[in-house]
Amino acid sequence: KAGIYDRVSGEDASIAGDGSGTATEKTVSSASFGESTGVSYSLDAMAPGTYLFKVTLANSSTNKKYYWSDIIRVLPGKALTQDVTIPNIIGTAPTAPTDFYAQYKSTAAGTAELADMSQYLDCFVADFKWTDNSNNEEYFEIDIAEIPEDTDSSLFDESLLASLTDTTWTSTFSSGVTTYDAKKFWTTTEGNVIRYESNSSNPSSLLSGSEHAEFLLSLGKRYFARIRSVNAAGASSYEYLDLSHTADSGYLNFGATVNLFRISYDLKGGKYYKDGSSSTSGVSSIREYYTRNSTAGVSIINISNGAYSSFGTNNCGNANPTVVNANSDGIYTGWQDEDKKTVDASTTYKGYKNLNLFAVGGSASVTIVNANDYAINAGWVSITDKDSNDVTITNNATNNAATAAAGNTTVSFTLPSGSDTWVYKSLEIEIKRNDGTSVVRKSFNITRDKAVSVSDYLSSGIYQVSLVGTYGNITNSFVITLTVTN
Repeated sequence: KAGIYDRVSGEDASIAGDGSGTATEKTVSSASFGESTGVSYSLDAMAPGTYLFKVTLANSSTNKKYYWSDIIRVLPGKALTQDVTIPNIIGTAPTAPTDFYAQYKSTAAGTAELADMSQYLDCFVADFKWTDNSNNEEYFEIDIAEIPEDTDSSLFDESLLASLTDTTWTSTFSSGVTTYDAKKFWTTTEGNVIRYESNSSNPSSLLSGSEHAEFLLSLGKRYFARIRSVNAAGASSYEYLDLSHTADSGYLNFGATVNLFRISYDLKGGKYYKDGSSSTSGVSSIREYYTRNSTAGVSIINISNGAYSSFGTNNCGNANPTVVNANSDGIYTGWQDEDKKTVDASTTYKGYKNLNLFAVGGSASVTIVNANDYAINAGWVSITDKDSNDVTITNNATNNAATAAAGNTTVSFTLPSGSDTWVYKSLEIEIKRNDGTSVVRKSFNITRDKAVSVSDYLSSGIYQVSLVGTYGNITNSFVITLTVTN
């Protein structure tokens, strides 16, 4: 059979190009492998766009299928007629991809783009790209390894990653490796590829013909990866991630590993004014995102001892363009971390974990709060299906998952009276489709032992359910991947 398919979902694109209407898949005459003649395929009309053209060769006695595919671009107003010569691909494993690299979207200042980060709370977008060197893969397979956490980051020699082989990969990552492929992404809740841009010239997918996939990984952790192509005959060799590859325009390279971390600055009532800006633009908290730089590190923001003023150089009373002005109780003069250790402006942070800093000094009274103490407990969240039956939520360190039947679905949250340390003042519950479209979103003020909930009719598909609690500058989230089936 031959047909034209969506590059992300793998479904028949139909002549409308959006999966609706007349299917493009046809039974075609047998190909003359390796000869001048081949599969003859034609359509009277096809919506303009970029698609995957795929020929499927099936053997009913062995239940094996082999594929030949290529990316096609359909131009407006053109009938689609083509003879496609196909080499003998039966029993032939695909060729390995090459030029496998990772990058992250950046600002001009070299930090991760805030708009690309803030919507994901405790995660970041890792943009993986590669060169597809074959036309007969069924899908690509990416192994993502989480590098073990060290109390001393120097205990893991990151330079070893550049020379990993299949043998040393296995010994280096005896655990903490997750294998992602196109089947896992589309049929289970285990995958976490995001941004399903079917109409993009290079969409995020691991289907045949793809050269790009975007993953949602955890801030403050380190990762490494490898890729190979797979079909019914077997798999290609692995291509290992090249962290020295030049990033695309608008992106930056990761450091010695795939890693982004967040530095949070809580001014504890003070105000931060940048480059002599007016008092109306001061902010009380700052969040910045960086990749690990074990050599130079990341500089900590300097807090001036001078009060903000409309006079003087750069409109700052002490001629310092970066000033924190506290309230009437004095000027904050430095930082402490969650362990109440002093961190001054001469410090450079060379780690890879998230760093939370709190302003101290003057006559200010500062209470250090560890955001991890205020995590949302899985037991406070429940999902019920159309028949009011409870849906099981599987909770683990890396993924929360649930499966429900299509129909009216309700997500509820109850803060029990015994949870005295959890003091969030507001909670937002949102259900989004995997393409980022919000189905329902609502914010609540929290009262102990009082349930809040959102509900909506959910058709079959994969959804992201997020609960985000806020108290002052502290924000914590709990995310569930919800698969809805017919």
